[in-house]
Amino acid sequence: MYGLFGLFSLVSLGFFFLFETFAKVSANKVTVLFGALALNTYYWFNAPVIVAVLTGSQHLGFIWGLRVAVFELTLFWIYRTWQKEKYFVREFITLEERRDALQDSLILNPAPKAGAGAAAAKPAPASGEPVVRIEPDGVEVKAKANRTLLEIIESQKLPIEVGCRMGVCGADPICVREGMENLSPVGSDERGTLERLGLGPNTRMACMARVRGACTIGLKPEEPEMFQSSIITGYKYDRAVQKVVIVGNGIAGVTAADHVRRRHPHCEIHLIGRERHHLYNRMGITRLIYGRSAMQGLYLMPEKWYDDMGITCWLNTRVTGIDATAQQLQLGTGETLDYDRLILTTGSESFVPPIANVELPGSFVLRTAEDAMAIREYVQTQSAKQAVVAGGGLLGLEAAYGLHKLGMQVTVLERSNALLTRRGCPRRRTSARHAGRNGH
Repeated sequence: MYGLFGLFSLVSLGFFFLFETFAKVSANKVTVLFGALALNTYYWFNAPVIVAVLTGSQHLGFIWGLRVAVFELTLFWIYRTWQKEKYFVREFITLEERRDALQDSLILNPAPKAGAGAAAAKPAPASGEPVVRIEPDGVEVKAKANRTLLEIIESQKLPIEVGCRMGVCGADPICVREGMENLSPVGSDERGTLERLGLGPNTRMACMARVRGACTIGLKPEEPEMFQSSIITGYKYDRAVQKVVIVGNGIAGVTAADHVRRRHPHCEIHLIGRERHHLYNRMGITRLIYGRSAMQGLYLMPEKWYDDMGITCWLNTRVTGIDATAQQLQLGTGETLDYDRLILTTGSESFVPPIANVELPGSFVLRTAEDAMAIREYVQTQSAKQAVVAGGGLLGLEAAYGLHKLGMQVTVLERSNALLTRRGCPRRRTSARHAGRNGH
C-alpha cells in the first residue's frame, strides 16, 4: 500500500512538472489546477463514505450532490484565483514603478561630468532634510530617510563595486567622514564582514548603512598601516595545533582563516585555492566580459591583508589527495603539506546537463573569473556576433547583459514561462557562436 502511494505521488509530481514546463500558463495556475484535481479526486471516492456516516445510507442523490458541489466550488476557486493573479501582477508592477520613482527622487544634483569636480555640485538643500555629501567630487544628494548609501551612490552613477547587497561579501566598503551616528546601527552580518576586512573604524558597508540624517562619505575606505585581526581575548586555544590548512579560498575559506587567526595568533595558516586569483567579488564577474579593467577592483582583500595576517596562499594549486591518518595533503604539483587541522571550504560544483557537443569550442559555463575572461577572449578571436544563454535566472541574465554590452545579439533560453525564477542557480551555460555558423 505504501509502495503504491509513493508511486502515485511520484507520477503526480512528474505530471505536475511536465505540465509546468510545457503549458503556456504560470506555475501558480498549474498549482491551482492540481489542487482542484486533488480535491475532486478525494471527494469522488470518499463521498459514499461521508454520506453513509452522515445519513446512515448511501443515497445516490446525496453522493452525486456532494461530488457536484465540490466540483462547482473548485471551479469557482480556479476562476477567482486566475482572475486575481492578473491584479496581483499589475499591483506588483505598480510597486516596482513606485520604487524606481522613489529612487529617482533621491537625486538632488545630477552626477558631475568628467573633470567638472566639485564645481558641478549645486548648493545644499534646505536644512532638516537628510543630505549625503559624497567626496571627493562634493556631490550632495537629498535622500529619503532609510535609503541605503549604496542606492544613493548608484543614483549618482558613481563608481562603486556591488556584490551580494547583504553586507556579507565585502564588495562595497565606504568611508564615513562625518555623521556616523546618523546611519543605521551595524548588524551582525555587517559587523562580521567589517572585522574580516580589517579596515579603519569609520568603515561601513554601503549596502547596509541606511541614512537617518546628514552625513559625509568617501567612496574609498581608509586602509590601516597594518591589517590586524580582532583577537578574541581569553580564548584557550590548543597550543599543539601549529599548522591549519584551509582548502578553498572563497569567502568561506578566507572567513575561516580570519576566525582561526582571531583565536590562535601564532599558528601557521595555509590557504589553498585552485583559481589563480585571491578572493574576489564573484557576483561581479560579468563585468569581465565587457569591461576593460579586467580584475582591477574585483579583489575583496588586498594582498597586504594576507601578509599582515600571516596567511600563506597557494594559488592555482589543486589538492589531489588527503591522507587523514598521516594528516597530509597531496598537491597537484607533487608536493605534500602536513597539517594539524584541516578545513574544507571548496564550495559547490554545479550541474552541467549532458547535452551532445556541449564541450565544443564556443560553449562556456559562467562561474569563475576565468570563465568570463575566456568568453571575452573567444568573442574577440572568433569575431562572434551572436550568443545563446541557456537559463533565464540571475546569472543567465547577467551573462546575457555582459554579452549585450560587448555588442552581441543575445538570445536567452528559459524552459519556464518567466525569467528570473530560479535565483539560486550558480552556473549557466553560455554559447557564443561566430555569425553564420551552425548552432546560432
